[in-house]
Amino acid sequence: MGFNRIFLVSCIGAGLSTLVLLRPLLAASFTLDGWSLRTQVEDTSTDEYEYMASRTVQPSPFQASQFVSINDGVTTGASTFDFEWWSTFGSFLITASHEAQDVGDTNSLWSMSSGSFMFDATEDLTLDIGGHYQYVAPAAGFWTRFIISVASVNADEVLMFEILFGGPAMLEPPAATMTIPDTQLLLPAGDRYGIGYELSTFSHASGTDIVAVGDGEIHFTIQGIPEPATATLLLCTLPLLRHRRRK
Repeated sequence: MGFNRIFLVSCIGAGLSTLVLLRPLLAASFTLDGWSLRTQVEDTSTDEYEYMASRTVQPSPFQASQFVSINDGVTTGASTFDFEWWSTFGSFLITASHEAQDVGDTNSLWSMSSGSFMFDATEDLTLDIGGHYQYVAPAAGFWTRFIISVASVNADEVLMFEILFGGPAMLEPPAATMTIPDTQLLLPAGDRYGIGYELSTFSHASGTDIVAVGDGEIHFTIQGIPEPATATLLLCTLPLLRHRRRK
C-alpha cells in the first residue's frame, strides 16, 4: 500500500467525523453588519462643512471613493475604500488624502477621514491591523492626528487604542510619518467587535495662507482560525495534492 493510501486511510479511520463536519465548519467565521465611512472638511468659525458618508454595508467586493471641499478652494478631503470579504477572511484598505489651508486669524479649518466597523465573531478570529499617516504642516498652527481603536462590545473592553499627534502645534516636527505598526489581536468567538479609525489634518488660525497636507492609510484583515477538524482535513489532503503535482 503506497504512502498516500496509508495516509488517507489513517486520516479517515482516525477522524471520519472530519468529513461529516466539513460543511458546518465552513460556515461564516464572522458577520460584518455595520460600518460608517466618513470624509469631512469644516470651517469652525462659520460652521461651514461638507461631508460624504456611507453607513450601510454593501456587498463584497466594495470599492468606492469620497471627495469633499469647502469654499476656500483649497481645503479638501478624499478617501478611497477597497474591501473584500468571504466566509472566513476579509481584507480592508482605506486610503486618505487631506489639504487644509491656514487662512484668517479666527477660523480653524480641518480635513478628516474617519469611520467604524461592527462585526460578530462566530468562531475565533485573528485581526491584523495597522497603518501610517504622512504629513507636511510647516506653519505654527498646524497639527495632525491618527487614531486606530479596537473594542469588544459585549465585554465593554478596549483591546487596542493608538493615538498619534504631529505638527508644530503639538510640539512635533513640521513634517513626518506617523506609523501604527501592524498588530495582531486574537478575537474570541461569541463576541461583537468594533474597529474605529481617524486620519486628520488641522490648521488653527495662524493666518499664513500656507497649506498643510496629509496622506496615509489604514489596513486590516480578519481571518477565522480553523477548528481542529478542519485543520486535520487540510493536513490529510495536502500530501495527496503534492503527490499529484509530482506526477
